[in-house]
Amino acid sequence: MTAEARRADTSATRKAGFTPEQRRQLQEAFATIDASLADAECALAASGAAGPSPRLRVYPLQFANATPVQQKVTADYAATVREVIRAALRRHEMTPPPCTVGATWAAGSHLRNACIAAEKLAPRHLPGGGDLAPDLVRDLNLTSGRLMELLEQVESYLAPRPQPGLPERLASIDAPQWRRLLAELAQVIDAHSLSSLRTRVGTSLGRIEAPALEVAWFGRVNSGKSALLNRVLGRNVLPVGVTPVTAIAIHIVHGARPEGTAWFVEAKTETFDLGRMAEFASAHQNPFNMRHVTRLQVALPAAVLVPGVTLIDTPGFGAATPTSTAETFAYVHRCDIGVVLVDAGATLTGDDTVLVDALPRAGAQVMVLVSKSDLLSEEDRFTAQSDVESRLRAGTGQHVPVFCVGVRGEAGALCDRWVATVLSPCMQQRQQLRHLSLVGKIVGLKADVIAGLECRLACFEERAPLDASTALAAALARLDRLRAEPPVWLPNAGAKADEILAESAHNAGVIWLQDLTPAFDVTAILIASIEGRAAAAAATLQRRITAARADLVNALGAAEHFAPAGAPEPDPLPRAAAPPTLHAISLVPPLVLAKPRLPAPIRPLLAACVRRDLERRGLKQLILRALAGYDEALTEWNDGSMDALRRDFVEQMRRVETQRGAAGKHDAASMRADLDRLRRLTVPEGDYASEFAADPAPAEHAPQS
Repeated sequence: MTAEARRADTSATRKAGFTPEQRRQLQEAFATIDASLADAECALAASGAAGPSPRLRVYPLQFANATPVQQKVTADYAATVREVIRAALRRHEMTPPPCTVGATWAAGSHLRNACIAAEKLAPRHLPGGGDLAPDLVRDLNLTSGRLMELLEQVESYLAPRPQPGLPERLASIDAPQWRRLLAELAQVIDAHSLSSLRTRVGTSLGRIEAPALEVAWFGRVNSGKSALLNRVLGRNVLPVGVTPVTAIAIHIVHGARPEGTAWFVEAKTETFDLGRMAEFASAHQNPFNMRHVTRLQVALPAAVLVPGVTLIDTPGFGAATPTSTAETFAYVHRCDIGVVLVDAGATLTGDDTVLVDALPRAGAQVMVLVSKSDLLSEEDRFTAQSDVESRLRAGTGQHVPVFCVGVRGEAGALCDRWVATVLSPCMQQRQQLRHLSLVGKIVGLKADVIAGLECRLACFEERAPLDASTALAAALARLDRLRAEPPVWLPNAGAKADEILAESAHNAGVIWLQDLTPAFDVTAILIASIEGRAAAAAATLQRRITAARADLVNALGAAEHFAPAGAPEPDPLPRAAAPPTLHAISLVPPLVLAKPRLPAPIRPLLAACVRRDLERRGLKQLILRALAGYDEALTEWNDGSMDALRRDFVEQMRRVETQRGAAGKHDAASMRADLDRLRRLTVPEGDYASEFAADPAPAEHAPQS
């Protein structure tokens, strides 16, 4: 676009709506609100969560005082606020920028900071205070070394591992159309940094490589999944209970003899008798997956199981542990058939509707079972089935088959009939159903890649690379203006000293009226008042620097959308060091005042008497000198922090500008060309019999982490 055309476009934008800079500021404000809401929800959730993070934290950030009602009300208000933000974005045709930072990279960054802190525990990093005793030196060295070893191990576990190359894996597929389509999708995802979709390519490829029909069983906690699966299998294999039981997804396959197999992160693979299943799968004996189980498999010679079919008992969603819920919903994109259980004794929830709606979008067939129907009469079963069907039709816009089942009595017979007429025929048609599922998954992935690329193109056109440079320059100019402003926190030192004296005298008077001693030590009260005012001033400056850093980080984040494929992750701007602390205890001499003898009617004048006594002792001049010295130290800290922030930001600016110079793949023309190419791609109908001719061996399942 020429300069004249850009000026015309900017002029038209001003007449029609927001300027690019105004749109950037709106996006930043919306993002801040969204992030702050998420922090508030996490803080409240920590009050009632049973997970290891809030419960086992050595230094908790807050104590638990939020009730479940407060959590629910806050979550509802947060959802309403976010809907208002989405409506505003739609009205003004604004699109949130896509996320480019992976969770494992962010976690690795935090772990690296933890390693640095652990290293500072070594005695050589503890200056001052004299020499340490030999036993303390030995203890610190052992503690520091052990902590660093553990932190480096988990950092190494999260680090990207060398995987078989995608071209090699694709070449092994005896289906040219699938190979070409997945290669095209992977190329676009990598070229335009659509990071959140990369795992979907691997999932789809893995479903082709391991051709077993996967039937995943979903349901809320205590919905009766495990009990119903035991009925389907004809034996009690899976642990059941009143409290949340299944903590790890259990893969059930056909086998010559009943046995279980567990894979771990650190330990060796273990084969065990099915009587020990609860040791690995139950939330009671393996809470929060403390044993680091990555996969559980049960092999059974059950009549309902056939080679080439895997039944998966997923953890109940809505459990107290968020990791179990996350693991459950991860199977939405992996399974071929989703069986969703709805408790007959409870109502259909929003999570149930979302799950039922998400499964077909992920290429899976879905059916709903009303579990625990043995608690209902025949008439009530019919009513419950009709109610669930109508609610799902209203919530998802599609007809979903619903069946009433149970484990006892007539409802148990209904379960057996469902297995014979619905589940078993699905297993016999496993190759056809797998093919339909795979087609649906690839179609969904293609649609999401196109949507992600359209989103990135909209962001690119909304803020062209030139606008990114302008945004960086504007952020630097704002920082320079802030640096030029003198951060004087003592505009009137005399008034500040008077405030400290008045506060100290008032507090001393209040305490003295309750004390019968003839003399009173006001040293601690005066020190607390001086240090409190100093700490408030330091906090104000610290917030000022934090806000400046956030502005720079947002500007860098906006520019990162135009980085070339394969560019390294941005180094986060360092946070300012802690501000200096005013230690008034070394400045204020001991002050013991004699209580003035005042009659009861004029005791309120006690504070005035104390203040006059303090001024007579020269405390005002002492406070002025202390504040002046601290003002100098605080100004030096502020200037140093601002200079370091500017230096690091300028370095990041140069890196971004250099990367943008090579970002040929990220221009609008390239994105449009990729969009056109993707839209022309067709998902192969294929011949499922030729693609998946052989069923996999039941016991040869590779562990998944």
